Amino acid sequence: MRQIIFISYSWANTDLADKIEIAFQPTGLIIKRDVSEIGYKDSIKDYMKQVHSTDFVLFLISDSFLKSSNSMFEVLELLKDSDFKDKILPIIEDNTKIFKPDDRLEYIKYWANQCEELEKKLQSVSTTDAIELYKELKHYKEIRTTIDEFLSIVAEMNCPTFSELAEDNFQRIFNYIGVSDKLLINEILSLREFASDEEQDIEVDQLEAKYPNNAKIYFVKAYYAFKRNQISKSSYFYKKSIELDPSFGATYYNLGFNVEVYDKDFEEAKRLYEKAIELEPTNTRTYSNLAGLYSTVFKNPTEARKLLEAALKINPYDAETNYNLALVLHRDFNDFENARDHYETAIMIKEDFADAIHNYGMILSKHFKLYSKAKDQFLKVLELEPYNKKTLGELANLIEDEYKHYSIAKIYWDRFIKIEPNTAEDHYLYAMFLILHFESTEKELARKHYDNACSMDGSFKSEQAEILLR
Repeated sequence: MRQIIFISYSWANTDLADKIEIAFQPTGLIIKRDVSEIGYKDSIKDYMKQVHSTDFVLFLISDSFLKSSNSMFEVLELLKDSDFKDKILPIIEDNTKIFKPDDRLEYIKYWANQCEELEKKLQSVSTTDAIELYKELKHYKEIRTTIDEFLSIVAEMNCPTFSELAEDNFQRIFNYIGVSDKLLINEILSLREFASDEEQDIEVDQLEAKYPNNAKIYFVKAYYAFKRNQISKSSYFYKKSIELDPSFGATYYNLGFNVEVYDKDFEEAKRLYEKAIELEPTNTRTYSNLAGLYSTVFKNPTEARKLLEAALKINPYDAETNYNLALVLHRDFNDFENARDHYETAIMIKEDFADAIHNYGMILSKHFKLYSKAKDQFLKVLELEPYNKKTLGELANLIEDEYKHYSIAKIYWDRFIKIEPNTAEDHYLYAMFLILHFESTEKELARKHYDNACSMDGSFKSEQAEILLR
């Protein structure tokens, strides 16, 4: 049975957790992505049972991790395990200092201050009126009295930094957990160091000669073929990997993606995703991909919603899953309240999530009539993506319709029209905007865009528009 590693990390270090998962994928280890920031909800007990039942817990320790109430909640729970020291795999984020007494003292002081500040705020409130806040205070005090023990244990373990472990292809972790095919895995991971495809191919061929008919090698060959956009070859190698090891869920997921996106064989993709979920039921990406098929191809939004909600039970703070669920709720169920909540969660987790911010702005404007807040969201998107066409169009319309600031709206219309200058409808809409609001000053420009629209698509020619433009 393949070993299960649970990654516990702070949102601030999602990029490092992603790199760990990607690096470990060819090894066949089952990676469970932990979300440290789960709050005080009913599901946390069951969630923690999942952590206890895994073979190892990889703590990605950083400054934000050690200052997070919810991250430390998870640490406190795991400290109760008798085999805690054997089970944890600490990785220290490069800039985090915990090895000197003075460094650890800073975190003790931090939690002492947190306790003091919250205790002062609660002095004027009775216990019965703020039960949850008093529970939080109790939790802070537990962290304050325990964090020294936790940091001392980790400091004594000779824990390398993330960069040091990555340079060694995480071999020290594999040595400790006694992963099978250790030598092969180390050789597979070392392939990432080659700059040229040719060198890499030679090394893979040599590995294949050394370890014939090995599923992991075919998985790697498929992965590199995909990276080079050799999709048919990639799918062929994934199929070979499945023949040799039918129990590796990641292979079904990757092959399912190829079959869905490039072959457009949606029934087969559905079968492969379902098999991946059966083998690795904690991989939320598979739920999301399968939900996408049910929503867009099979026109079954109810099943899509079930899959996305199941994924969020596994990882409630996955930005993509929250976004996809918000989209289904918004588009297929007119459940705008819950859609708004999931858009907000997606943006909270991933602050630069332009699509989520755009859709959040749309729902605020069209369904909640919160025009000022919607405008702010559209402006955030344009800070991230100055030439986001759909956002420019929505912002121009919002400023035109709700604020009547036509000169400002025109600025966004000008940027909008330049992005795809060969779209007839865009020229027509801009012409109508100009003639409605700038008839005395921009009639010539309006005529130009109207003529452009008609030359591209004769259906836009109308008697009413001709009258307006005389």
